[in-house]
Amino acid sequence: MNTFAAIILCLVLFNAAMSVEVCKEIIYVAQNKADCVGTVPMKCFLVKRNPNDTWAFHFDNIDNFSYDEGFQYELLVEEKKRDTPIANRPSFTWSLYKIIKKEKVRGTAQVGHQ
Repeated sequence: MNTFAAIILCLVLFNAAMSVEVCKEIIYVAQNKADCVGTVPMKCFLVKRNPNDTWAFHFDNIDNFSYDEGFQYELLVEEKKRDTPIANRPSFTWSLYKIIKKEKVRGTAQVGHQ
């Protein structure tokens, strides 16, 4: 490969890497999963972005996160926009960056409740 082609390839790869939007977000994960229906019936995480929000379904996994039922979590995640949307999935992916808090909680969380 000649030098010019190598430089062009590097620029293309660099530009592609720079176009990926990744940001860190704090999310809250409930102590239980809930029945939900995406393309098929399944169990979904209940999540919220603010402690005062109500729980909402999250129709995807959280990469690198080992979930223990009965514990409520405060997580710092990396949120990355999906290049290609997937039916019944969020337009982004979450990957665990850090567990900020893990607390044993009794009771059951429900969609639409705090």
